[in-house]
Amino acid sequence: MNPYRALYRLLSVAGRPFGGIRPRRLYDVLGRKAYPRPEFAWHRNRWGAELYLSHYYHIDRNIIILGCYDQDLHQALEHLVKPGMVCFDVGANLGEMALHMAALAGPTGAVHAFEPVPAVYERLAMHAERNGLPNLRPHQLALSNRTGRCSLAYAEASADNQGLASLVNTAQPAVSLRAEVNAMTLDDFVSREQVRRLDLMKVDIQGAEIALLEGGRQSLAGFSPDLLMEISPADLGAAGHNSRDLCRMLEDYGYAIYRIKRGRPGTRITASAVTPGFSATNVYCTKHVPSSQQPVANSP
Repeated sequence: MNPYRALYRLLSVAGRPFGGIRPRRLYDVLGRKAYPRPEFAWHRNRWGAELYLSHYYHIDRNIIILGCYDQDLHQALEHLVKPGMVCFDVGANLGEMALHMAALAGPTGAVHAFEPVPAVYERLAMHAERNGLPNLRPHQLALSNRTGRCSLAYAEASADNQGLASLVNTAQPAVSLRAEVNAMTLDDFVSREQVRRLDLMKVDIQGAEIALLEGGRQSLAGFSPDLLMEISPADLGAAGHNSRDLCRMLEDYGYAIYRIKRGRPGTRITASAVTPGFSATNVYCTKHVPSSQQPVANSP
């Protein structure tokens, strides 16, 4: 056996009860040495979903070793998604979050999962079928500020992180491949699919968040869905924007923005207080939580 594989497995088993051995990047280093090429098998995450995963990839490793990828975001879904809700997962990747949403929304709800990268979409569709969730509908589609064809930058199959595809941050070395993909505005998709309610959107689209908001003005005004999203100044900068621009646009749309702490709204973030380079892995944007319930955060 590859000696790195034996050490990697030992650390994985030893660290699982404690949420992983620190520093967690140790798994990335050992994982690539232990698995120099993708080897896939079915694994069940802590939320009960079955996924076809390889220790070769960063996101997959987290799910296999720690039980899920981004526990804070999963906990937020547990608090927010109720039976009968309609949710969108924009930038669904392999679909772990979409599967969780679909299980929580139940047969009376619906989840639309959007993933434009061809190979990643294949795994998303495979996971939807494997888990027997008829209320989960995958779409090989990007949501943006226009409807038509657009150029997408995405990673080679050999790249450790398959979740960096972007419509805007195309110069980074991690996304060396290009594909022409279908894109739609949120408003056009809602009209085409005759969506009658929209309760929650998880958005992870590597800097194209402002384009999504521009293309969804009517839907966001009409449905007022809660939003779960990342604020990444590097990705936003590739589109000529910054973190303050995104926060200001969200506020203009009527949203209050909160950090997420253990799956719940934490301190409030305001456009006037954040720096252009402000970064947050997960924020919760809502029109429904009274601002008086949360203190306003100063920008770090």
